Amino acid sequence: MGGELVMMETGLVVEVLQGDFTVFSSAKITHFNLHYQGRRASVVLHTDEAMDQWESERNGWEHNATFESF
Repeated sequence: MGGELVMMETGLVVEVLQGDFTVFSSAKITHFNLHYQGRRASVVLHTDEAMDQWESERNGWEHNATFESF
C-alpha cells in the first residue's frame, strides 16, 4: 500500500500499480514516491546527458542537505 508518485510542479499524485509505466520529463519535474508498506521496485531509464547533469549539479538540488553527503 502507498508509494504513490508525486510530481510537484504539476500537482499530481499518481497511484502506480504493479506493471504500470509512467513517462514524464524527470529533468523538468520534481518527483518522489510517498511512503509505502511492503516490497517495491522501480526501473528508471535516463539519457547520458541527464546523468551528466545529475552528476554535475544534482538537477538543481546540489545545495539540498540530503545530497550534501554524497
